[in-house]
Amino acid sequence: MRARAAGDPHDHGLLIAAVAAFAGAAESGVELETRCLWCGGAHGKPEVVRPLLPSGARIHASLSRSAGATGIEAVALSALGPIGLDVESVDRVRAAGFDDVALCAEERAEIDGLPDEDRGRARAVVWTRKEAVLKATGHGLRVDPRSLRVTVPHGGGGGGGEETPRLREWRAPGIRAPRLRLIDLGELDGIGVLPAGYVGTVALIEP
Repeated sequence: MRARAAGDPHDHGLLIAAVAAFAGAAESGVELETRCLWCGGAHGKPEVVRPLLPSGARIHASLSRSAGATGIEAVALSALGPIGLDVESVDRVRAAGFDDVALCAEERAEIDGLPDEDRGRARAVVWTRKEAVLKATGHGLRVDPRSLRVTVPHGGGGGGGEETPRLREWRAPGIRAPRLRLIDLGELDGIGVLPAGYVGTVALIEP
């Protein structure tokens, strides 16, 4: 994963640099394409057209931008399969009405049961887990995030909550549930470090 201060939302410079380094290629040899899963239009999740890896495998990419106090842009790459990355500022999920559009009933109840000081971060982590899943599948927010249920982190270690990041339920009608792995940024050595006040999650579709 690579991260930097956020800039022009149409600038894919960080993604191009990351792909070139990942593939051992020149940046001039990187070609990206954006295509909407729903309408086929030239927008949506960026796809790496070239280069391929020496094995012939495609490079899968995901890009996330969060405004926050300082703004951050991050990229995650994989040769194993489709990947989704989301990075979010804890402060941004404190907005009134956020829970109504982002969380399912079980998640809301679990977060409400946490100590006050843990709720903001837990809410942000739940959101990045959901967004990472929907980016990995390519559906984005065309799927209601309330139709996903993910595990809720219990920052203080109490309350009996499940710490392992995972998709618990997929309730999106008419869409098959994906098999995937979730990794919260900072959970594993080498995944990357985010600035204070930010959380993030990577979702990797399993074959």
